[in-house]
Formats: sequence, structure tokens, C-alpha cells
Amino acid sequence: EDFADLIDDSTVPLGEKGRSKLRELSRKQQEDLDKLEAEMSARGDQRGADRRFSAGFLDRLEGIAQEAEEAGDDDIAVDDIGKARTLPVTPRRLTAASGVNAFVVPDARDPKLWCCKTFGPERDLCIALQIKAGTFFAEGKEVPIYSAFFSSHLRGYIYIEAWKEAEIRGFIRGIRGISPWTITLVPYAQMQSVFTASVLDAGKKTVLRPGDWVRLKRGVYTGDLAQIDEVEDEHFVVKMKPRVDYGETIKAKGKEDKMAKQRPMARWFNRHDIEASGAVVNIEPRHTQKGYIHFYVIGDDVFRDGFLYKKLRRSYLLTGESVRPQE
Repeated sequence: EDFADLIDDSTVPLGEKGRSKLRELSRKQQEDLDKLEAEMSARGDQRGADRRFSAGFLDRLEGIAQEAEEAGDDDIAVDDIGKARTLPVTPRRLTAASGVNAFVVPDARDPKLWCCKTFGPERDLCIALQIKAGTFFAEGKEVPIYSAFFSSHLRGYIYIEAWKEAEIRGFIRGIRGISPWTITLVPYAQMQSVFTASVLDAGKKTVLRPGDWVRLKRGVYTGDLAQIDEVEDEHFVVKMKPRVDYGETIKAKGKEDKMAKQRPMARWFNRHDIEASGAVVNIEPRHTQKGYIHFYVIGDDVFRDGFLYKKLRRSYLLTGESVRPQE
């Protein structure tokens, strides 16, 4: 009776056949109404735009957007929100799923990488570029370079990231040690290899700690055994058996005698023997990581407990198992 007005019976013929058709039509309409009521109950009180942009909807949108960002998808349809779906397979998602570490190769939309010839310490030159960039930022000037990078295994060169060679040449003006005329473009396909080689080279280096054994590469102490006493950034304080010239003269007759004359014999430091040879020995306090300690000083050399102490860069030192003492 409630739905009597909703039924159009003008075309239904009279009789038992007509009443049967009328009941079938009423049953279908009732089923449609039941489905409509069930759908409205599932939606709740929110309808229209309130339902479309409700808190729950936005939470689902944020979750799917985050999932797509991690997977590398750039286009997510709003109609897909709330639906059970499988994200399309992309190379980036396959790489992430397999756990393979892949490099993103730069393209023409990224700044170029330039290899610049240097005539000084690469690290200090990169710091000088950073300081100049900070000065430009403070003055509101535009900085044309994006980054500066050096690799310890490639001496005499640094890498600068910028769009144009002329911009690098103009920015490095006033910084001594970087050649403005030897700037080479690194191809896009080789840019990732620059950093890969540096990472691999860094992984092969031995980390030196106090107590480790080394041997010297240059000077009078070439091949001599030394021990790391302190580590100060890129410098190492080593102690070794000194080779002090006590004024002994060797008449050079052959090549071996010449080498012996240039290279004094190694012996432990003794103040009385040094002073007996006519040298002046001073005592000065020097700052160390253990505090102030008194050293014997002769010119630029410092001694304590019979050892000679020197501060050297890593490039002067040989490392590895081959330098360990044999006894």
C-alpha cells in the first residue's frame, strides 16, 4: 500500500495474467529500493562533497599517495581511492622490491658536472669555494655553482656542479689554485662513476688509529718503521727511532758511502750525546691530546723518551700488514 502510487498499472491488462505481471513488477521495484537503502546505510550520514572529502577519505587518499610516491607513480586517479587495486609494475618498484641499489642517472634537466684542474690542496680549495658561496648568499648575490667535490684518489682535480663553464670561470676568479682554462665536461653517463669510484676507494682505505704501525715513504726516514701516537683530522703524529747527525764525517768513496753520509744511522735520542756534539737542546712544553708535555727540541724536531715525534699527512705513510715489525 505504501508504494501504490509508485506503480504504473495503466498498461497492465485485467485478469489473473495481469495481476501476476503486476506482482512481478512490484517485486523488482522493491528489490531496487532495498538495494538503495542498503547503499545509503553504508554511506552513513555524510553525503555528496562531505562524503567525498571526509576525514576518512582524505586519510585513504594520503595513504595511497604516500604508497605511490614510494613506488614511483606520478598519476593516481581519484576514482581509485578506496578501491582494492594493485599498483602497476614499474622498474623502480621492481628494483626496490629486489633490494638492488640502483643509481639515478642524471639527464639534461640536471646541472652539468665539470672536472677542474687544481694546483693546491683539493680539500682546501673546496672549502674556499664554500666560503665564497656563503659570502655571496649573505650579500644576496646569485651563486652559479651547486656543489664542489674532490676525491682523494684523484690528485690535482676537483669536480664542480654548474650549468655553464663560463659561470665556473667567473666564480673561481680570486681563488688561487684552480685553473680557469682547464675545465672539462663530464658526460652524463659517466657522472655516477665519479662518485662510485670515490666510494670504492674510500672503502679500500685502512683507518689508522693510535698504536698502528706504518712506514715512511719520503725523506731521510724512507722505509723506517713508525707508530701512530695521535690522530688529528688528516694529520698523524708518529713516533720513530731518530736519525740525528752527531757531526760524524764519512769519507765518501762510493755510492753506498754517499748514501750513508746523507742518511745518519738510527739511534735512540740521548741529550748528553747531542750536547757533546755541539748541538743546542731546548726543553719546551707542547700541547698534545694528553695535555701539555715537555719535549726536547732541536730546530724543528721534537724528542721524548728517546723517540722522534713528527706530524705527517697520510700520503707520507705506508700502511697495511706488510709494514708491521717482523720481530
